[in-house]
Amino acid sequence: MKIKVLKFIMIIIIIIINGILSTTCADNELILTSITVITLPNKTTYAIGEEFNPEGMVVIAEYSDGSVEPIAGYSTSGLDASTTGNKIITIIYKGKSTFFMVTVYKTLESIEVTTLPTRLVYAIGDDFNPAGMIVTANYDDGSQCQIAGYIVNDFKSDTVGIKSIIISFEGKCTIPFAVIIQQPGIFSITFAQIADAAPQIEGPIIYLLEREGKQSTAVVSVQNPEQYDLASIKWYINNNETICNSVTLDLNSNDYNRVGEYFIMVEVKKDGIPYNKTVTFTVVP
Repeated sequence: MKIKVLKFIMIIIIIIINGILSTTCADNELILTSITVITLPNKTTYAIGEEFNPEGMVVIAEYSDGSVEPIAGYSTSGLDASTTGNKIITIIYKGKSTFFMVTVYKTLESIEVTTLPTRLVYAIGDDFNPAGMIVTANYDDGSQCQIAGYIVNDFKSDTVGIKSIIISFEGKCTIPFAVIIQQPGIFSITFAQIADAAPQIEGPIIYLLEREGKQSTAVVSVQNPEQYDLASIKWYINNNETICNSVTLDLNSNDYNRVGEYFIMVEVKKDGIPYNKTVTFTVVP
């Protein structure tokens, strides 16, 4: 009987000891509390369409006892590189997660001159004038924008002829466009006072009133008209086109009702290239 009691007591003691040991082991078990990216991947910027590359990234696990260790075997949310902007990359490991940002940028695919400069004809020695020119950048996401800071290549005005101009920007170049270099003074016009109308006056002046019983008259003429396409000739006075299509424009005092300065511009073409000149004349009482 005593032996049975002792066996029973021993069993109870063993059960109690095992329970204490199990509780102690459970109390000492490490619990994962968080994960952290302590070193970002080598690549944090991406072009449209690229895939995420974790090379160089270091992730650590932090445990309930304060210990840390580098980990592998984590998963990532992947990278949506279909559009530009800042993107979140999520790291997941045993129910814990962390995140960091990468950037998807657009890539310049091409540039083009969408509007030519206002001036396409130059004299020898002139500098290029980009006024009016619009250069547009085309990106791989389909977007476009007008750009500045481009470089004008190959403009040389030391000789006459047709010259090709190329615009470059961030390693991209436009299709060439042409400008014309010509000799200065290739196109001229003259203003001639009719001598017997006002013999005492020289220069581009006509009288509003008749003098000595004669009408005051002047003539503006295109020099060397045989060089030009005369069918294209146009005359303007103070920016108003006249009905004259001759190589000369007659100015008569009877046609003007006020004193002051007037502007005459004539336009012609040669080989399809436009030329124009402006002179002024004054109407005096």
